Amino acid sequence: MSAVAVSVSGCRAGTARLTWGQASILRILTMLGPGASAENLSVRCDLKARLDVPSARAFIGRLLGTYDVLRTRYEERGGEWYQVVDPSGSVEVRVVDQADADEALQAMGATDFALADEWPVRFALVVADDEVTAIAFACSHIVSDAYGLETFAAVLGDPGADLDPGVQPLDQAAYESSPRGLAVDARAREYWHRQLTAMPPTLFPGPPHPAQDGDRFWYAAFTSQRVTAALPVLASRHRTTSAVVLYAAFGAVLAERAGTDRCPLGVVARNRNRPGTRGALGSFAQLVPITLDVAAGSWDELFQAAAKANLQSMRHGAYDPRTRFAVTREVELARGTPLDLTLWFNDTRGAREAAPVLDPAAPLPAGEAAWVRRTPHGDSTVFVYAYDDPAGTGLWTMFDTTRIPLADAEALLGAVEEKLVRAALA
Repeated sequence: MSAVAVSVSGCRAGTARLTWGQASILRILTMLGPGASAENLSVRCDLKARLDVPSARAFIGRLLGTYDVLRTRYEERGGEWYQVVDPSGSVEVRVVDQADADEALQAMGATDFALADEWPVRFALVVADDEVTAIAFACSHIVSDAYGLETFAAVLGDPGADLDPGVQPLDQAAYESSPRGLAVDARAREYWHRQLTAMPPTLFPGPPHPAQDGDRFWYAAFTSQRVTAALPVLASRHRTTSAVVLYAAFGAVLAERAGTDRCPLGVVARNRNRPGTRGALGSFAQLVPITLDVAAGSWDELFQAAAKANLQSMRHGAYDPRTRFAVTREVELARGTPLDLTLWFNDTRGAREAAPVLDPAAPLPAGEAAWVRRTPHGDSTVFVYAYDDPAGTGLWTMFDTTRIPLADAEALLGAVEEKLVRAALA
């Protein structure tokens, strides 16, 4: 492996407060501390046509000059955080053999970025027979959310295409502080107030359990062919999306476990409806609360309630993070009790509404939870991340073991699976 430098100069420069999306993810990265690198994003993209190394370096230079977020540092000044877009600078680009590409991408993705001192991005050129066949990219999560990386991956694989960065972070920050942006935040504030007023204070009362083996937060990979079979059947039958079906099932199981008819299961809003944001590389996604009414008498009613709740959350998904904490304090004082906003759901699957490929009545194997990671850092009781997996619907789930011991967490995942299959066969 070798490395080459790619430098740019004369580019756009500026300083502004963080965007709402940047501030939201920075809070999480700060909370995770030394474990923040686990949230880095990375991707490897095969090129449509091979390039020589000088041409690939020139392409990365074009990317750096076009996308402000690739030249941005993040500084704390007087208790406030700012994005600082540099007019010039350089990045080190690794050149790796094809056989070593996976190892290089893994190393890039594990980088501990110094946000104030460097551009928190990494590039690598994958070569075979002295030609570049692919480009690998890794970045801190503050650079982009997963949706932005997905569109940027297509850019990386097509060096001959025109570059369109869309809405840049400096422009997004200006919009958010404008009258239109402030109006968006005001509507979100009212939405937060309604959801927090309606939610049960907690689904997990009582004293905490000891942290499992000294680490409080455990991550499970749960892949289920049975869930994969049931979701399209239910989505088609009830004229909704499989994302709504999966969300409703988790909400219902969590509420049943707590003996309540309301579940405060929030979601991740993409916040990419404004022109120029859909394909932009940047952090727009934010957590949005939902207090889901699960007292419906039928699956159809539950799915309708979940669909309506998700639609409303997406309409109010963008907000100043300071609004979240101000409203939370306000409602807690009014209700005289702390509120437990620690249940979250994020469905990132692609082809969600594909025709059924598995029969839920077939003797499919039950899903199993594989505990793959643990950490002392976190602030969610349950976080569900749904993703595409060749073996079936993939669920990457985090549990706070002081509230849900591992055996209970596995039982919860199994209950969601069983509920969906029973509903599909009804």
